[in-house]
Amino acid sequence: MKARLMTGCVLLALAALPAAASAIELYGQAHVSLDAVSSGSGDIDVDGNLVPAKKNSFLISSNRSFIGLRGREGVRDQWAVVWQYEQGVDLDDGSWSNDGRDSFVGLDSNLGTLLVGRHATPYRVLTDRLDIFIDTRADQSAVVGAVAGQSLFNEVSRNILYYTSPQDRRLRFSLAYIANRARDEMPHDAAQADLNGLSSTLIFDSGPLYFGLGYERLGQVDSPTQKAATAAKAALGWDFEQGTKVALIWEQADNGVRLVTGDESRAAWYASISHLTGNFTWKFAYGMLGKLDSTPDSGAQMIALGVSYAMSPRTELYLFSATMLNESRAAYALQPDHDDRGERGGSVLQPAAAGDNVTTISAGLIHRFNIGL
Repeated sequence: MKARLMTGCVLLALAALPAAASAIELYGQAHVSLDAVSSGSGDIDVDGNLVPAKKNSFLISSNRSFIGLRGREGVRDQWAVVWQYEQGVDLDDGSWSNDGRDSFVGLDSNLGTLLVGRHATPYRVLTDRLDIFIDTRADQSAVVGAVAGQSLFNEVSRNILYYTSPQDRRLRFSLAYIANRARDEMPHDAAQADLNGLSSTLIFDSGPLYFGLGYERLGQVDSPTQKAATAAKAALGWDFEQGTKVALIWEQADNGVRLVTGDESRAAWYASISHLTGNFTWKFAYGMLGKLDSTPDSGAQMIALGVSYAMSPRTELYLFSATMLNESRAAYALQPDHDDRGERGGSVLQPAAAGDNVTTISAGLIHRFNIGL
């Protein structure tokens, strides 16, 4: 309660700053949906006991709703201070969420931008713009960055030092160092001593053509006996400039687990197409998660089909259906009801048991706003 009260006070105090001090923007997103969910027919663990899973449910979800403040102030010659504070909001229960959202302070110049705080990794930023179902249950993070049923790489990190070259160039480079993904207390135990990370991207963006390469290395995910988790991906997008856009993503990821039968490493593909006609955008996406090297029948496929309607430049309605088809030894999930892009919150649409499929039909409303202060 104290943390939530403090958050509200900070927002009010920042909003009251004189506009002359710097360029300040109040912005945010309100995003709710009604989800009809089927999570399979297996059993689930409830306090150590296996009980039959409920096969079908209706949920009202707050999907990455947030409010934020950001600003920029020139300090010397071509240098400027940039900052942002963002807080998640659970619209379904009317409270501040526990989401740790992108919040940072940094310096910007014609040499690029250097940020310190919490931010989406360059690895995630690379493919966010290609995600036609972003911030919904069908977010591509169900496929890209997921290994052995766990989302690892397509995330946001705390304790991040982030550099990106000027964004007005066709060729852009980003590099981030993650000091510690788990906590700030000292000293660390052995398992936490290597929870650092490195994330990098190289992007070519010419307008219709978007192409990028990304690499990320994380310290041991669960145990100091593991090796580092690593992932690499390539992304290709093309805008036909007649309302049609296509995207293709390839990824090779390894969570660092070494078993007698092999590594928990897999390849994945994700493809999407969208077409704008009038105020309607029609969308289709297909993702394939290959089997783990250590485990047969551990792959999965995701299929999403939907349409959105733009009521205004900042407001849209949407309807889509998404399904995760798991092989007999796979347990991949669809996305949480609010994607905090890091420490997972909300209700994850996960299978009741390995091999079960997960399906959602979602109808939602998104409104975005921004106000100069």
